[in-house]
Formats: sequence, C-alpha cells, structure tokens
Amino acid sequence: MVRAEQTINSLTLKITIGLLALTILSCEVKSQTDNSKSIQNMTDKIIISNVILNSTIDTAFNYFAENDLLTKWLTNKADVEMKEGGKYELFWSPEDPDPTNNSTYGCKVLAVERPFYFSIEWVGNAEQKNFMNNVRPLTNVTVLFSQVDNNKTKVILIHTGWRQGENWEAARQYFIKAWAGALKQLEVLVNTENK
Repeated sequence: MVRAEQTINSLTLKITIGLLALTILSCEVKSQTDNSKSIQNMTDKIIISNVILNSTIDTAFNYFAENDLLTKWLTNKADVEMKEGGKYELFWSPEDPDPTNNSTYGCKVLAVERPFYFSIEWVGNAEQKNFMNNVRPLTNVTVLFSQVDNNKTKVILIHTGWRQGENWEAARQYFIKAWAGALKQLEVLVNTENK
C-alpha cells in the first residue's frame, strides 16, 4: 500500500512539474520573437530551491499553509487561506502603516492540491515593489511536495515570472538568496522539532 502511494505521489509530482514547465515554455515562447533565445532566457530566469524535511508530506505542506507555522520560519505575521482564490499574505513589517511594504499583501493562491503542491502570486519588498508589484501577471511561486519515505519529504520551490532589466535581475538575485536562506531555516526548524 505504501509503495503504491509513493508511486502515485511520484507520478503526480512528475505530471505537475511537466505541466508547469510546459506552461512556462508556452508563455515564454509567445512573448519572444526568437524561440531559441526565449527558451534560454526562460530557463536562466527560473529560481529553483529545494530541501529535504524530516517530516511527513502533510506536515511539510502545513509549514507553508498554516499561519502559526509560517510565523515560525518565514514571516512575522501571516494571513493565509489555503484554497484556490484565497489570500496568501505574509508581513515582515506588520507595524508598517503601508501594508504593501515588505509583504505579499494582495497575493492569492492560484492552485492547490493538498498535500502535493500549491501555486501563489508573489510580489517584491519595499525596494522592489515599484516594478514587481505593478505587472500582470505577478511573479509566481509554486511549491511541490514529494514523500521520500515514511518520515522524509522533498520540497521543491520554483519562482517564475522574472522580466528583463537591471531592477528585475537584482530582485531575482535577492530572491535566490532569500529562498535558499528561508528553506534552510525551515529545514533546521523541522528537523530539530522532529528528532
């Protein structure tokens, strides 16, 4: 039974990743005139970060879905409704009178299949909001969860939607480091709690 579930989980993850890659490719190819350059640009811009957590897949998912768990590792305040169309608002400076500074204020859950994946809108911080928060579509964060064994889950985070230009590249470099650091913090938290 466990083997069948692992096979289904693995297949679901592969299908999801394939569909995500196909969607990204088709959007990028449509927006570029030179298809060979578009594929290169698209793959160069994607942020992919991953971590192995000593937890079940449900527990790993909950660390991204539950407000009290999000505030343990990622943000100072969370207002998340983990359902399609629900809010995914995280606040790093909740006392700031401008809710669009250092937050994901206004971001929504685009798709969710608990506990295998979810996809959300993402915006920039106070320094990035002038260009990142005023485009449509916003950048997109998709998180995939795959049970490695009974008490280990692989988490893959994919951040897409990066545009051209110096500001965008600086923001992308910022988020490469930010996501790696955040997932490392999550790994330490979960693996310490579940020793």
